[in-house]
Amino acid sequence: MRRFYALSWVLFGPLIVAGQFATLTSAAAAVYSPELALPAQTIQEFLNDPAALLAQFPDGGQQMVARVRDLAASDASTLSALVGLLATANTNQTNAIGTGLGQTAVLAVKTDPAYANAIQQAIVRTSTNRANKVGPGSLQPKIGSAVITKDQVDGQTERGTQPIAPGTVVYLDELVRTGVTGKAELLLADRTNLTVAPTTEIRLDKFVYDPGGASGNVVVIATLGAFRFITGVQPHENYEIKTPVATLGVRGTEFIALVQRDGAEIQLNSGAVIVTTISGSVVPMNVPQTVLTIDSQGNTQGPTPVSQPLVNFADLGPPVTNTALSDALAAFAAVTGDTTIGAAGGGGGVKQGPGAVEVVLVKELWVVACRSIPTTQL
Repeated sequence: MRRFYALSWVLFGPLIVAGQFATLTSAAAAVYSPELALPAQTIQEFLNDPAALLAQFPDGGQQMVARVRDLAASDASTLSALVGLLATANTNQTNAIGTGLGQTAVLAVKTDPAYANAIQQAIVRTSTNRANKVGPGSLQPKIGSAVITKDQVDGQTERGTQPIAPGTVVYLDELVRTGVTGKAELLLADRTNLTVAPTTEIRLDKFVYDPGGASGNVVVIATLGAFRFITGVQPHENYEIKTPVATLGVRGTEFIALVQRDGAEIQLNSGAVIVTTISGSVVPMNVPQTVLTIDSQGNTQGPTPVSQPLVNFADLGPPVTNTALSDALAAFAAVTGDTTIGAAGGGGGVKQGPGAVEVVLVKELWVVACRSIPTTQL
């Protein structure tokens, strides 16, 4: 949300005239000439079913940017409908809508300043409403963000349930759920990679990270489903995974866990894991490509060699990891807005501020908004 508000300010802030905003009307905008404007039928089809635009461009992109710009620059009556789409748009679609409206505002400055200000007013009003709406976000510290999501992925915090899309911030104590085909790759501020399989419930129970020191603690509770866990830059003993039948003491670097109602399976890909079951058994796993099976009573079988992964995440591409300390510091700043804080999560406070990644994104979108306007219209 902070990123979206910053985006609207960078795109439209220079268009404010003495703090006054024009009132949006349904009059046609004097931006595109009649030769460039979309046909009236196309405008009406959009107004009859604005959500069709999201279905047409599920991943946003430059084609969506151009469509938004053409709609808004052809007829001002489309503005309210375009802004209304932000309530259900994913991150890529939100960026496309913001960029397209930004291009329209830049064009309108020369021919219809009042309309340019109306765009600014509509965006700011929507940003404020979304920021104040009870439901999205959390009062808990931010600890990371989603890198990739597929199909249904939701996050439940004390403020309710909300969809998780690429770029969505994740919070301490958030419960992440995936649908029957849903997948998500989450990257925490210490560069921990947590990739979640379909039909999975996993809670980000504790996250303490001191980017300037060695102290910290990451605890994840997995109640059902499967996930891949790759440790970040903290000492490996700082990571702990809890399941109904066993606790995993991570010694680095990568493993897959499949948690079922009648037990669990742990596949070691690299490094080592110490498995302590509910029956008190302690089983070290230090041979890659082996699987340990644990039943509902905590009894174990294995580890036994395997040739295939328990869960295949290949469709998500190579996991996003970068365990250099400098990159972890940058990731911490991107999530919390500060690299001087001693800990994020686990009861520690987090200083609020603009994230470095978000600022870069806003600048890039502003450049795109300016560069991708057809030169014949400038």
